[in-house]
Amino acid sequence: MHCARPNSNDFGSDNRILHHTIGLPDFSHELRCFQNVTCYQAVINNLEDGSELIDTEISIALKESKPVYISISCNSPGIPHPTFRPEPVPISFPPRFSNQMALEASVGAAADLLDKAVKTVMSTTLISLGHTGGSVSTAFCSEIVESADAYLFAGSVFNDYSSVGYSALLKKEKAVIVQPDRVTIGNGPAFGCVLLKCAPTEPLRVNVLFQHVQKMLSSQTGVIADTGLM
Repeated sequence: MHCARPNSNDFGSDNRILHHTIGLPDFSHELRCFQNVTCYQAVINNLEDGSELIDTEISIALKESKPVYISISCNSPGIPHPTFRPEPVPISFPPRFSNQMALEASVGAAADLLDKAVKTVMSTTLISLGHTGGSVSTAFCSEIVESADAYLFAGSVFNDYSSVGYSALLKKEKAVIVQPDRVTIGNGPAFGCVLLKCAPTEPLRVNVLFQHVQKMLSSQTGVIADTGLM
């Protein structure tokens, strides 16, 4: 959260110029700078809706996990107003759930596509970040991954960095793409109201993780260590 503190809430009135500014009565230039790099902006010039704007700002920042911008004039915080509570109240959000029918249908469609695959590749990392580096990966790693019969992308963002300048030769028709609230199966059906985020029943510990990884390996399995991208 970026919190701006204009000198006074009467900036711009009567063509007044505030000190420590660029010498113009228009102080909205800072807001315009942050509009392109924040998901929500709020400017509090009076206290009537100040409490609501602050709650909205914090809620959006927490729900979206993205930066927000709020401007509170320096002469406002010291003024009492009945809408501001004396004691803070924790913010809570109503839980969101996947549509059960859509969830089951998407799982079935994904299983059908993956079950048909003969050549499969599982990419895993022992931390919560990282993916194959494509053409800059370990030798032959990119070719092995791209030639797989099916892919599963969970929460992936396909940008110039993750695709190594859009050079990755991945085919959409072979992919199950799981987005934050949508699942797409190849060039076929898409299922909405299916949430990627879920609450784990218990923390995933390292010793448990290694047991699962070990059980997935066999004498017919090849393991490639790839530095990948973060």
